[in-house]
Amino acid sequence: MKAKNRVEKLSAAAVYYGLDLGLVTRYLGQEFTGLWRDTDAILSRVSPLVSKSDADHIKRILTDGCPAEFDFKEPHDNKMLLLERGNEPSIDMHIGAVNEMLNEEDRNNHVIPFFGWLVFFSAVAHHVPQSMLSKPGSE
Repeated sequence: MKAKNRVEKLSAAAVYYGLDLGLVTRYLGQEFTGLWRDTDAILSRVSPLVSKSDADHIKRILTDGCPAEFDFKEPHDNKMLLLERGNEPSIDMHIGAVNEMLNEEDRNNHVIPFFGWLVFFSAVAHHVPQSMLSKPGSE
């Protein structure tokens, strides 16, 4: 996907999937869902280091995934309050390092960029202070 159209295309996918960012992630697959990983190699390395029960849980997570039900209802006022707060002070204090890290994550396809306005309309998109970075003029 060309970087120039990436945000537009991913935002369009979000709209197509009813602003359910989890469904967009599943649609993208591969890197975002872990389809690329070598489950057998991971299990052979970790199994000697953890209990049988933990190894079984790790295998279940790697092969079947985690339970996908999450029942959380965020009050609208709370969501708006967090969005109005914006960036955490530590992000603004270290904006150079944050931008460098985000650029690296973007190059490695570890982020899925959307237009910022989508969060206001999505029932499942929430503000998490440690990951919000407002870039003036980027939208």
